[in-house]
Amino acid sequence: MDTRCANPGLQLDVDIMILEYTLFQAIQAQFHLLSSELGSNAEQGNETQTRRELAIFDSFVRIFNARHSGYEHDAGSHFRLDVLEFLVLLSGLLPSPSLHFTNRMLEELKVQAKADLEARRAWQAARARHFRRLEKQPACKSDAMVHRDVEMQIYEAWKRTEQASTPAPDSEATKVFVLLSLTSRFMTISAKFFGLMEEMKPGLTREWIQVACELIFRTSLESLRLQTQYRCTDNLPTLEDCFAWGYIEPDTSVDIAGASNEEITDLINQMFRLGDTEDRDWTKFRLETLYEFSIATDASVSSQSSRLERLADRYPLEAFHTNLVPLLQNIWQLSCRDDLLGKPALVELEEGHLASLDIVGAEFERFASKVGLRSLFDSLEHINAPEGLSSTKGLLAGPSLSERYEHELKLEQRRQANGHANGTSPVIKLE
Repeated sequence: MDTRCANPGLQLDVDIMILEYTLFQAIQAQFHLLSSELGSNAEQGNETQTRRELAIFDSFVRIFNARHSGYEHDAGSHFRLDVLEFLVLLSGLLPSPSLHFTNRMLEELKVQAKADLEARRAWQAARARHFRRLEKQPACKSDAMVHRDVEMQIYEAWKRTEQASTPAPDSEATKVFVLLSLTSRFMTISAKFFGLMEEMKPGLTREWIQVACELIFRTSLESLRLQTQYRCTDNLPTLEDCFAWGYIEPDTSVDIAGASNEEITDLINQMFRLGDTEDRDWTKFRLETLYEFSIATDASVSSQSSRLERLADRYPLEAFHTNLVPLLQNIWQLSCRDDLLGKPALVELEEGHLASLDIVGAEFERFASKVGLRSLFDSLEHINAPEGLSSTKGLLAGPSLSERYEHELKLEQRRQANGHANGTSPVIKLE
């Protein structure tokens, strides 16, 4: 990759533009691969292109970090990196995984899993403190207390008391660590997105709640299957760990962040709040998901295993991402709106505009001509596109770049007016 810059004083600006572009394209390629898997029309070319885009980004990150070691990336870059990491991990769970974990990646997963568990247990401690305060109040037992009692009974029924025996195979344990990390990253991405939408006062939708609970359910199921099969609990999340998500009333004497970032922890906590309490839809759906694991307190290991296998047959691992990918793609597409994070400048140039700088339409045509882009585009318009090649790059024959941009803009405005973004369900509800 040629990374030379004619003006060394502009090197950082140029490198940032390239980094943002390669990150954006790597994410787009991951979504394309995952969407094709959902449509049962996965092609070898999709996987090859995805690997290529990821390798390009990975290579340039190394160059960027070596050249600008002290640079602090903005919130938008961190958000996009969260999305890419989530998609890469998710691709490792596909029926035909495009990712094979190296030893270094496995070790990083274990370290991340440990941090995630610490954060979940800090949340549990804060929630236990909250309920102890409720118990001291002179009033009849609230619904929250009743639900808490039922929760604890289910958790206790699945706790292992015997000593660990055979360690779980790394391949099986890795699946649990990936799911645990996916759940944590999904919450982080969602909370950051809700933070971007703060002025619009977003609330959780049933679609989002369903997907979040599916992740929690799947992590719980795979972890419990290992624990019952191998009688091991080392480093694996308990059922209570997996369900430790929701709103905790602010209490400065209790650290609910654990080893995680306090700012992110607060964003996640506020995401689950509706008014002064936890979102009722979340409370209800979370409990309904937990009830799937209801079992007699004295159930034998054999009974537990049978229960888990029935759940696995009813909810196959291969199908759990069916709702997850479209919803996350919707979050991604909404985040690229001009009034939120927008798109990288080089991506806008490919699309035939610079909307982030209000340079569109005829003004962009003049700009392109002035800086020499117009002549490049004109020469490329005479090249016949190979069959099947998408024209999303904005460099192939057809309408001018600005005309294509105006057409896509009108389509997107109509989609938003109808309450949909790119054909998927809205991620947020506005109150």
